[in-house]
Amino acid sequence: MKQNLSIERITMLWAISESGLGGILHALHSPFTGLVVGGLSIVFIALIAFQARALSQGNYLKTAGSVAQTILKSAVFVLLIKALVSPHSPIGAYVAVSVQALLGSLFFGVIPNHKIASLFTGLIATVSSAVQKILVLVIVFGTSFFQAIDEFVVSTAEKLMNLNWLPSFSSAMAIAIGFVCVYAIGGIIIGIIAGNFPKNLQNRSIEIQEIIGNIQIEHGDKHETKKKAWHLIAIYILLLIVAFILEYAFISEEASINQLIRTITIVASWVFILQPLFHWFVATVVKKNKIDLTQLEMIKQNIPKLAHFAKSAWKTSSSMKGFRINNFLLLLISYGLYES
Repeated sequence: MKQNLSIERITMLWAISESGLGGILHALHSPFTGLVVGGLSIVFIALIAFQARALSQGNYLKTAGSVAQTILKSAVFVLLIKALVSPHSPIGAYVAVSVQALLGSLFFGVIPNHKIASLFTGLIATVSSAVQKILVLVIVFGTSFFQAIDEFVVSTAEKLMNLNWLPSFSSAMAIAIGFVCVYAIGGIIIGIIAGNFPKNLQNRSIEIQEIIGNIQIEHGDKHETKKKAWHLIAIYILLLIVAFILEYAFISEEASINQLIRTITIVASWVFILQPLFHWFVATVVKKNKIDLTQLEMIKQNIPKLAHFAKSAWKTSSSMKGFRINNFLLLLISYGLYES
């Protein structure tokens, strides 16, 4: 148990899952997919903190420093591998992992109680992720897009339902608050799961291994990640068209044209300027520091393997006793730690 739960092995599995998020995301068919995938990182951080605290010997300050340092060191490795294996990942993915690691190092370092630290990390990290997604939309599409949404909702309500009080109501703000609240609830659930995960992993190890042995892994289309990437691009294009139409109809022609130019400029700047610069920086760091990446090929080989298992594990988790997301994470992480 201790050997398979080594910090190096957990970090390697974290790197594999982060680098293959597209494949794992495509493999799941659930409204909670975003929280499940985001929760993976939190569970990995909690496991790393649990092991680091168990291995640390010293006073409170020494232990806190060791736990925080271990989490951050693992996160740097994960981010580096993610940049090399998944070069087309959006910048938000790197920010999300960085924020999760920083929050994890803070809470697990300061709070000695593992369950409480997990709860705080899960809640704050997922809420931060939700806010980040909203900020990305604001940056890419601008505030005028959300103003146009409000105008559209007010106009429709006045015509169909004769609701004249809606001008003081911001539908975009209500949607944003609701989105953050859903993520906050999910964060609490993930925090509870992460806090109990080491104990569950140990107590249910025999049961989980038997289930894993009976799972028939379904091999999906090798182009799943590419398809998912194109789906994401299509969604952004659709949002851009909707933004242009709404602003043209409810604000002004000038605002809609400015919106179009703004969005295209921001996306093009990231794709053709910032992203290449980021990967040049990563390549420079690797070369300058002579970082050993001999495990890179192994990580690449395990990404589709983990993604295919995730699809089968998600189906199997529905027939197991207990909370489905917890069962799925137990299956996926156990498979990665013991089989990969």
